[in-house]
Amino acid sequence: MQLAPYDGARAVAVVQGDCAGRCYGTGEVLTVLTWEHHGDGIYTPVHQEPVLCFGTLTAHAPDCATCEGHGFTYTPGYRELCLDGRTSDSEPAAATLASQGA
Repeated sequence: MQLAPYDGARAVAVVQGDCAGRCYGTGEVLTVLTWEHHGDGIYTPVHQEPVLCFGTLTAHAPDCATCEGHGFTYTPGYRELCLDGRTSDSEPAAATLASQGA
């Protein structure tokens, strides 16, 4: 076993051969989904949940119908991560992926 780099909050024990998607072999990645808007471009994380790990770093489909390709949706006072267009960096971007729900 080896220790993962310090992430600012805690050190995590990881089995060697860990997943490139940072799920530590669990299949899910704890991800901030909602930020509160404080004005002047300042967003504070307020909600996180585990989301599906693709086994590699992820990108966002440029033709995503939910967010128009920029990766976020906005409601008054909040910014939310769009999960509908998530793609693996190693596969072509396409917005035809099934929604993961939020």
